Amino acid sequence: RTLTWWPMGLGWLGTLVAMLTGLVAQRDLPPDAPYLGVLNWHITSGVALWVLYGLLLYWQWLFSKKPARRSQSTSVKAATPAPTDLLQSTAAKLRLTLLFLFGIVLVLASGWNGGKLVYTWGVNVLQ
Repeated sequence: RTLTWWPMGLGWLGTLVAMLTGLVAQRDLPPDAPYLGVLNWHITSGVALWVLYGLLLYWQWLFSKKPARRSQSTSVKAATPAPTDLLQSTAAKLRLTLLFLFGIVLVLASGWNGGKLVYTWGVNVLQ
């Protein structure tokens, strides 16, 4: 669990820094450039990634702040504590898996479009 949430939090902060530096670098680009479609997809996938991972981190934070509940089982006399981590919740496993996979797709899309901007179009590359 530690290797999921802490790196995701650092990645979320890194994405924020990348978005801010990208906005600064974008201000000098011509408004009628032929690569604006690729640039818009790059920006959209980056913002969507930032929102998605922020939402996942927020859900984990909310889940960990819930008061400790005990499951009520008639066959077991000793109460077992409910999970305190979202990754341990059986109700959230499918949803989390799909969102994590969608996050991977967003990372690949953002990287692919960023690579096209630099290596195909030479955007913000010093000559």
